[in-house]
Amino acid sequence: MNIALATGDHDLNRAIKERVKNYGSIIEFSCKEEIGVSADIECFILSSSLAGEISCEKLLESIISKNKRVILIAAVEEKDLVEFALTLGIYDIVFQPARVELIIKLLFEPAGLDYVSEFVLNKKMPEINHYVMPKYVIKEQSARAKISAWWSAQGRAGKTSLAVMQAVWLARTYPEKVALLDFKEVTPHVHKFLKLETTAGIECLYEAFEQNSLTAVKVLEHMQKKYGVYFLTGVGLKSFYKFTEKYFGKVLELLKTEFDYIVVDLNDGLFFSSTAAALQLAEEINVVLLPHMYLLEDTRDMVNFLKDKWDIEDRCIRFVLNKTGSGSLEAETVERVFRKSVMCVIEHKEIAKIAYGGQPYISGIASVFGSQKSKGEETLFKRSWLGRVVNAGKSV
Repeated sequence: MNIALATGDHDLNRAIKERVKNYGSIIEFSCKEEIGVSADIECFILSSSLAGEISCEKLLESIISKNKRVILIAAVEEKDLVEFALTLGIYDIVFQPARVELIIKLLFEPAGLDYVSEFVLNKKMPEINHYVMPKYVIKEQSARAKISAWWSAQGRAGKTSLAVMQAVWLARTYPEKVALLDFKEVTPHVHKFLKLETTAGIECLYEAFEQNSLTAVKVLEHMQKKYGVYFLTGVGLKSFYKFTEKYFGKVLELLKTEFDYIVVDLNDGLFFSSTAAALQLAEEINVVLLPHMYLLEDTRDMVNFLKDKWDIEDRCIRFVLNKTGSGSLEAETVERVFRKSVMCVIEHKEIAKIAYGGQPYISGIASVFGSQKSKGEETLFKRSWLGRVVNAGKSV
């Protein structure tokens, strides 16, 4: 792993170098003007206090535009800078005074939504006294790609729209490292949303699976690329009965070695092999609800089944209330039932462009996946994992 240290703090640089010396090479910059975005650098550790005339915002934009990771060290008072970093998809943020253990942890374990919400809402960094370094170098972590599944207890909930938007949004920060798998058996729709060819995909891999010769390379050969995302199209009505849970699990396990993020669009309910495989392998399960009380009851029963019968951990489950249609169910009711924060999708004039338009709508999508919107940007989402950040398209 090639790391660029741009902190302006010699003691901090020395401590970081001592911890990561066996994990790759290190380049040091003493001022902002020296920083060049080399193709070999994988991660920048950048402090807002680094000397130089270039603004941090401009420097962050330049680095992110070249698809590089950033761990940002900022002062608590630099609210505008932190919010700007979040709009760029930078979650790895450390407040001054910077602690070496936290920086090292973020280097090997990039921040997630829980981390972001804690420090944005409460201005509080996690307590880390000692971090155990991994026994392998960072590049080998691709074998532990994050699987994010979109599922609901009922159909027409908006799973496919949200899955497509999440994948395209992730690809802005991690180009070439994001896959979207259409695991909706019988009625796959991702290819319609994005106007993809339907001749390639999961169905073409069946023979290789039966012959025990299915490899990651063969799966990749049948994936299509658009918007920086690799898509694997689904299984239709004529052949879905052939595919077992073991088959879909095999595809996921193979692709975990090839991508950093795998987004999976699933059937509603619990009765398809692909759903069983993906939900049990996913690190994150996005449960989408429509705003009707009887659907809340169905969702509660099925989520309890997932936890009781399939041993799915509660920490993997999060809830999204889709209020773009009719219904009176409010997010607060869902939160009381599941005792978890709930994200809300609200009415928006652009949402119709998602379905079958070939162009995913992602303006404002960052709020549902963890960062605030840019100035003047409309948003689909009323609430986010940062708490009450966005309300009906307006900052609160």
